[in-house]
Amino acid sequence: ALGLKRNVKKTKEGTIEVVLKLKEPKKQKEILYLPRAFDNRDKVYWSQYNISSKNLIEDKVIPIQLYQSTSKKGVPFTIRGFDIMYAYTDFKNNRLKIYRPYGTKESKWFTNCTQNDIGGIDYVDYEADDLLITKSYKDYRVIKNQKVNTVWFQNEGMIPSPTILKSLCKSFKRIIIWFDNDEPGRLAAKIVANHIQALCPNLVVMCIHLDEELLKEGIKDPSDLVYKKGEEELIKFMVNKNILKI
Repeated sequence: ALGLKRNVKKTKEGTIEVVLKLKEPKKQKEILYLPRAFDNRDKVYWSQYNISSKNLIEDKVIPIQLYQSTSKKGVPFTIRGFDIMYAYTDFKNNRLKIYRPYGTKESKWFTNCTQNDIGGIDYVDYEADDLLITKSYKDYRVIKNQKVNTVWFQNEGMIPSPTILKSLCKSFKRIIIWFDNDEPGRLAAKIVANHIQALCPNLVVMCIHLDEELLKEGIKDPSDLVYKKGEEELIKFMVNKNILKI
């Protein structure tokens, strides 16, 4: 639907005239990709996090050879990866997220997703007591592998709209937010918690993060913990935080 753009102008008489003009909605950037078969490179990479090809298939994570889109200036381009690349496709309206694990900071991610595209939302158990919110697919999957009810946001700074956030959270007794253990991650978690608490005042909303000392070992999040110290340490942490019971 077309939106309305408001322009405020002064007339010669000094009065204020408000002009409403139709505003074209921003066109969604299209991303096309060429899939490939799973191979040993995928097994080597994902097994570091105890994530299997079965997990990836279930989550609609597709290994790809290349992808095509347009730049911010509208220039078409094609990226053919000489390393592994994946398309996260479990979103509506043809939105997806490209992940290139060994890419540079600029080339690691490419997406046409918005803050309202929540990973794993179609698999949420709304009859459970708890929902855990994290901020990336890898973190989501290592947590989900422990049978925990979880979803993932696009990143720590992208908060879904109030309508979507309330609809997601209102059925639960407790919401747990698990972002990075660095300062930006801890601050972002508090911001999300405040948003949820304002929308659902009767909910218990808590933020958790790994010990900040682990930053010295390059460990920020759940998937880092599995990669560096093993799944047993992840389980131990989640038991200590009363997320898991064994």
